[in-house]
Amino acid sequence: MSSDKILRLVKLKICTDSRNIVPGCVFIAIKGTNLNGEEFIEEAIKKGAAYVVVSKHYKSTQILSPHIYIRVNNVRRFLSKLAANKYRREIPNIVAITGTNGKTSVAHFFQKLCSLANYKAASIGTLGVIGIDDQDLEVPKLTTLPPLELHKALAHLADKNFSHIAIEASSHGVEQHRVDNINFQAAAFTNLTQDHLNYHGNLENYFAAKVRLFKEILPTSGTAIINADTTHGKELIKICEKRFIRVIDYGLQANNLRINSFKTNETTLFGNKYNLNRNIQGNFQLYNMLAAIGLAYSCGIGLETILANIKYLRAPKGRFEYIVSINRADIYIDYAHTPDSLKKVLQIAKEICKGKLHVVFGCGGDRDKGKRSLMGQVANDQADFTYITDDNPRTENADLIREEIQRHCVKGIDINNRAVAISYAIQQLEPQDILVIAGKGHEEYQIIGDKEFFFSDHEKVKNNFLAMQ
Repeated sequence: MSSDKILRLVKLKICTDSRNIVPGCVFIAIKGTNLNGEEFIEEAIKKGAAYVVVSKHYKSTQILSPHIYIRVNNVRRFLSKLAANKYRREIPNIVAITGTNGKTSVAHFFQKLCSLANYKAASIGTLGVIGIDDQDLEVPKLTTLPPLELHKALAHLADKNFSHIAIEASSHGVEQHRVDNINFQAAAFTNLTQDHLNYHGNLENYFAAKVRLFKEILPTSGTAIINADTTHGKELIKICEKRFIRVIDYGLQANNLRINSFKTNETTLFGNKYNLNRNIQGNFQLYNMLAAIGLAYSCGIGLETILANIKYLRAPKGRFEYIVSINRADIYIDYAHTPDSLKKVLQIAKEICKGKLHVVFGCGGDRDKGKRSLMGQVANDQADFTYITDDNPRTENADLIREEIQRHCVKGIDINNRAVAISYAIQQLEPQDILVIAGKGHEEYQIIGDKEFFFSDHEKVKNNFLAMQ
């Protein structure tokens, strides 16, 4: 399609939801996982849509003027292009972070490092838009925003003179072209472990979605920050090198940002040894810090400035977050909702625990069912006491989800109410024990059926704390 036609379209309102259609708009008929936008074309036209963007394979059963349809090879890709042109702004340092675990922490650390270096910095992802206190900027609760919302948010930040922005790029977001048409300065890959297989089908497809960020979206002038300690990371380094993209690797096996000792925090960064002055526990957080260091360095922030500010970093909300001590037992909340992330957070807790380790967790409904047995086994192996409860059961039978977990967690106690499970676990604590409440982290809701109810692990812990005073 010609650039003139694109420019004409972006002057109109762009709608992806038939409920928001107004006369003279452009309706984008997206075939989604749960809804098919093509089924709403007739409604869109009746409401006065001037144009309907459809797949070139769409077969109309209606007699309409041909000019109403705009047929394209890929509707999502076209929407991304429209959104980028509609909200076009120049922001010098936008970075992306992809991977199964760590996206939020890396984005958070990057945003803080840039802010501490006196740049206006923000992050866009699971926690919303962080770094700006602006009631005018409301975004959906998604790891990666849809193209219209994402480019609108970027434009808003650009108008407020933000120069450094981190975007969490989920596999769904990358595959669905949500982060296309963004001039990324750098992109980071953290890791790949089992998750979202209900959507991708298998790990190969899941990895392919991540790879697209580096193979098609990151410009050759950009920098790739890659975890060198994983098979997928090593493969990704080769892919980037074939495109002549600069690579900064990190990890125990890295050349650029190498971990020498987790115990002393000794690292070798670009050939020089440093002891990172960090105040956040966990080996996985050292990995996340190095990824953020690589991103910040790629955006022109000096290494000495970065290292001077490491001591000011704190974990984001719900990421192995210390909440309170009750009867001299410490309680942490973590977002861990994959086998790998649950294992890592429990291993950290074991390292610092002088008593018994307790964990409360569940698994979400309508999601990757293969994780349930794996997470049950992890809890069974790592924790002394496990309380299996509900996460977001959605439209699945919550009792059956817990049964699937418990088959592989024989020591697990089944408690079908998350609030009750948290209270019961707290009552079992002895001095020097640790309780990890996993799965929901920062979230303040629980999805049961097709309804969303307010629920906060943080609030439940604090209510129990107050009740025991």
